[in-house]
Amino acid sequence: MRKILLLIILSIHFTINGSEVGGILKTLTYNEHFYLNKFFHACVCSDHFGFTIFFDKPVALSSYFIRCRSDELASPYRNKQIALGWKVWKKHEHLFPHENFIFCEEQENVYDENLNFTFKTCHIYLINKAALLSLLRAHKITFSRYLGEEFSPEGFLAKVENTKTLMPHLNNSEALLGIVLGYGLEAALQFERMRDCSIPCGETHYQSICSYQPKECSITPVVFAGNPGSAEAQSIQNHYSEQIEKIWQIYKDKDFLQIVLNTLCSKNYLFGLNTSCFEQ
Repeated sequence: MRKILLLIILSIHFTINGSEVGGILKTLTYNEHFYLNKFFHACVCSDHFGFTIFFDKPVALSSYFIRCRSDELASPYRNKQIALGWKVWKKHEHLFPHENFIFCEEQENVYDENLNFTFKTCHIYLINKAALLSLLRAHKITFSRYLGEEFSPEGFLAKVENTKTLMPHLNNSEALLGIVLGYGLEAALQFERMRDCSIPCGETHYQSICSYQPKECSITPVVFAGNPGSAEAQSIQNHYSEQIEKIWQIYKDKDFLQIVLNTLCSKNYLFGLNTSCFEQ
């Protein structure tokens, strides 16, 4: 199955072809290649980048600490992998034209009164442009309610691409963030109502919903909070469950980094878009 998958991948029309991607990778230093590989491995394994690169999850999010107390940093090595890999990607991103995807960077400072310390975090958003545009069109009424009657899906995407930022254009709404992350309209709005305490505790079926994870698979399944009895939540859960096995096969391949970069640089999508489960 893996070899067939690779043949499909390598047959895609690329803005630069597979051999060119390989040639560009050879121009990187050993450390640059190492950390770029670690960056995408970490983001695909733990932060759902695979669902966005190879399938139709509109947005995936990864983060690392720029400033953090050593006793509060759960995984220093992973933090280093993402930080240094992101630095390499930004340096060489122009060599890998990816017209179907947008990478955004946003930095955030959070002061902890108990620790008397200000944490600084870098948030990295990976956006599948076609998937996000489809979702924005499907939920235009909801986005217009939050962002104004002048909201335009095409205009919104253009602003995100021009500024390479996402949250400011969502007015920092966690509900809208949940929608673009692909967690569903119902779950995202319910989360907001609970945060605003408009839903009393004990009067909701809101709980963690986890997509399927194959045995011995290291890819983190998509997890979101919602009503497990909801048709929308079940559809989204099943949707991501169908994709994880293919992502796992790619993740384990010795040519993982080139497969990722080939797909990012492709003019067409590997498996095509299927956003029906988001259009409730």
